[in-house]
Amino acid sequence: SHPNALFYSFSSGAIPFVPYAAVGGAASGARLAIEGGALQLRNAYAGSFSVDTKTPPFDALTLSDLYFDYKLTPEVKVNLFFRCSGVYYSVYFSGPRRVRAGALYLGTIEGVKADGNWHRAHVPLRDWLRKLNPRAATLPVSEVVIGNWDNTGYLMAGFGGNGPGASWSMRNWSLVGT
Repeated sequence: SHPNALFYSFSSGAIPFVPYAAVGGAASGARLAIEGGALQLRNAYAGSFSVDTKTPPFDALTLSDLYFDYKLTPEVKVNLFFRCSGVYYSVYFSGPRRVRAGALYLGTIEGVKADGNWHRAHVPLRDWLRKLNPRAATLPVSEVVIGNWDNTGYLMAGFGGNGPGASWSMRNWSLVGT
């Protein structure tokens, strides 16, 4: 792996991601498998559908952009969360357009389509973090999580999204420097 990049194709081998579990909490219902050259994410039971990417800590000034290919259907409601300097920042993907208490809104992935076809997502992480932290000498990211952390409404119970069997696919997870 190049020092200025982190890449998972998910074409074969071990799966680096795991179901997310808050400290002292139960793991989410996310079930992960590699099928057809992609990571398949299926929800075993209603809830957060959260996945811990197990991304090693990095500086967003160095690894500045996240790209990944995704195949979504409308029932999947997840966002991305980046923990930087102890604060969680929310990036809207297919999930609720609300930020949970204690987190800050970072940005919205543009043009997300939940049509069952492959599309590419881009998160200009350094640029978005720099807007909120203009003078920071480093932008240390210690955690990258994908899921629904919004307790309002019915998503946690699986109504309107993320119910048992909800699934989506991902490939070509790339954290790169520009």
